[in-house]
Amino acid sequence: MEEIRRAVKEDERLENLSIEEEKALLGALSENRDVRKKGARIDNKAATLDVANTFQRIDQELTNLYERTGAPSFALVSRGHIKDSIIPSFTSSGGASEFLLETFKLRSDEVVQLFEQWACARAIKNKKAPTISTIQGECSKLIALGLGGSKQPFPLPVLIAFLARITGKNDVEMSYVNYKGDIELKLGVRLCGWPAGIPFAAPGNIKRIADVQSLKEALSSGHCTWSTMTRAEIDKVRQELHGVSKTRKRRSDADQKRGPNKKKKRTDDAQPEDGGEGSEAAATAPKKRGRPKKSQKIAAMVPPSFKSAETIENSDEEGDGEAAAIDSNQLDITTDTTAS
Repeated sequence: MEEIRRAVKEDERLENLSIEEEKALLGALSENRDVRKKGARIDNKAATLDVANTFQRIDQELTNLYERTGAPSFALVSRGHIKDSIIPSFTSSGGASEFLLETFKLRSDEVVQLFEQWACARAIKNKKAPTISTIQGECSKLIALGLGGSKQPFPLPVLIAFLARITGKNDVEMSYVNYKGDIELKLGVRLCGWPAGIPFAAPGNIKRIADVQSLKEALSSGHCTWSTMTRAEIDKVRQELHGVSKTRKRRSDADQKRGPNKKKKRTDDAQPEDGGEGSEAAATAPKKRGRPKKSQKIAAMVPPSFKSAETIENSDEEGDGEAAAIDSNQLDITTDTTAS
């Protein structure tokens, strides 16, 4: 809480929140409380301690309940998987353990043993333990959500929920290979609190299940989260990647005003000096023939008709007399026909 209050005082954005942002933060806080109540523990040791402490409180509550109201009760707990290290336990108040002996002919330790066998057999049959690929996918999703890969709030602490979508972009993708260039230098954000001893890489490339579980616990608890970088930190990353930038040499015409640099159109190559050859080539160029019309198709299908010439011209000098005789004969025939 002290870290959150200090962050609120230092960041002006947290002091002037809109109604929508306040609702989103309250929803994230409620989800975070549910995760703490119902979230899976990181390993068997943590699960065993949780069961022992919780069952001890239950024992005290049942005893106090009997003292206040006189209501007898009993409770039992067992491990849910054969690989768990949880110790089966039984507690009762008001002599409730005698109910098992008188009714079922079983002692309380025998009932606990049967209950443990049933729970382990049921877990093997109906429920599979989470695989490493499942945990890797959850880690990748938590990292992407904090960077800005989703519009939905995610179950992290309230300060982490506000830093979600820290880049202000919804299409940002996480880069592990070029992390410093694509994320730190380009976006100005950094993933802080990466668990020590775990190499920084994509969760899918982390092969040890203990390392993946540690990373998931750090992301879920808010220890590993995104934070904005200062200008000095960004400049330091830039120097690490590109070195100190060199200043350019001053140009000799730096103080002179330069106009636009427009390219001249080339007209000599486009138009030839002697227009004869160019015009002749354009005139004699074959024209593209389009699709023939329907009337032209029909005309092409009709056979040609024979036409007789009234006069037959001959350019040969020897045939001039014969052509004249033919013309006179035709004239006589026409005259006789008219007279008759």
